[in-house]
Amino acid sequence: MLTMRPQKEPSSAWSKDWSTELAKNGIYVNCVAPGWVNTDMSADALNDARTRDVILKTIPLGRVAKPEEIAGPILFLCTAQAGFITGGSVQRERRSGSGRIVQDPRKSNPR
Repeated sequence: MLTMRPQKEPSSAWSKDWSTELAKNGIYVNCVAPGWVNTDMSADALNDARTRDVILKTIPLGRVAKPEEIAGPILFLCTAQAGFITGGSVQRERRSGSGRIVQDPRKSNPR
């Protein structure tokens, strides 16, 4: 099962909790938290210059990910080579001190 959530921390905790519960049944649970990815879902925010600048300042590489860059880790987790990985989290590194979720500055009520 694949699920997508906008917030990384709850997903990471969820994967750790469920991996412990489901491992005895041979079910692996991991979390992929890529940050900002250039998709239709993020297009509005990334197409707004002010919002994009705020977002890019929080990303160490200074750019958003391409979908195919996120597909690789997901594919790896579905292979036999990842057979001992459960309860893990693959996430991009954050800049020091920026452990906050960046909200779209155009919206008054954060999600």
